[in-house]
Amino acid sequence: MTGQADDRAGTAHDRLLEAMNSGVLATDESGRITAWNPGAQQLLGYTRGEVLGKRLHRLLHRGAEEHVPTERDCRLLRALHTGVPDHEDRERFAHRDGRLVMCSWASAPIYTGDPTGTG
Repeated sequence: MTGQADDRAGTAHDRLLEAMNSGVLATDESGRITAWNPGAQQLLGYTRGEVLGKRLHRLLHRGAEEHVPTERDCRLLRALHTGVPDHEDRERFAHRDGRLVMCSWASAPIYTGDPTGTG
């Protein structure tokens, strides 16, 4: 370790994401997956390459009876659109092999630019 700052874009963010023991993913404002760490792969079976650019809600979110909940009823998407943090302790997500996995999730906006979208 040199003690010098690493100014490459995203490097510290990427290292933090990789180091976390929990499954962590990030989406853009449209709900497409932009980051996926090894914990998420271990939990849900999908590789990073399989999920990047895919819509989180349609790919992973499941309601009772294994169906995809309507987008208007999805608390994950609501948190994304409103910017209001939210969490759930027992939510169904689809594993790559088809089984359902009960997960806890938390969401909070992380703005990478102007949060008003004007700049």
